[in-house]
Amino acid sequence: MYTITNLYIPALEGQNSTVHQNEVFRQNTSIIFNLEISNPNKGIGVYYDGINLTLYYTDAIVGVKSMPAFYQGHKKTTLRKVLVNASQQFWRGIEGGTIYLRVYLETAVKYKIFRSKTKHHQIDLEAYVPIGSDGRITGEKSIKLHHTLNCSSRQNMEIYEV
Repeated sequence: MYTITNLYIPALEGQNSTVHQNEVFRQNTSIIFNLEISNPNKGIGVYYDGINLTLYYTDAIVGVKSMPAFYQGHKKTTLRKVLVNASQQFWRGIEGGTIYLRVYLETAVKYKIFRSKTKHHQIDLEAYVPIGSDGRITGEKSIKLHHTLNCSSRQNMEIYEV
């Protein structure tokens, strides 16, 4: 199970101050969140290949982040703090009110069952995360990622220059 917790966009917190708005946006392009990865299986470990995260706002890529491969034992939960530097184009498109970021995660895993390992299994997940004008998650504070329905559509999306 993959869950996003504590997403925070520092630059949006300063958005209420119109005097420093443009200066704040130029200085801090960070999006910070926790990714909680749970393995509820009893007796089954998971070998994760590198995890690739892509953040989207509307149909444009805001930023990307890769995390290294790791092993997770059975009945364990792993918490990773993720820092993504968003493109300058993203900040220009932000206005007041709630925005929705789409978080897309892709990886491949092998399962360790006793002493043997399975073949690779591809995982493609996504979640829509509502962000308020204070730069924090609104509503539910933990957002679960779900399987994507159409992975090929992301290839046709506009990419912002970073």
